[in-house]
Amino acid sequence: MPIKHTKKMETWVTLKLCFNAETVLILLIRRIRIVTSLC
Repeated sequence: MPIKHTKKMETWVTLKLCFNAETVLILLIRRIRIVTSLC
């Protein structure tokens, strides 16, 4: 892997991690809403 692409890969990985974190957060909020509506 050329050194050129290292920074691009880092950015891509960071974006992917941020997106995954956002998705997990949305799923958690959805689950909490379902639980609170049942109570």
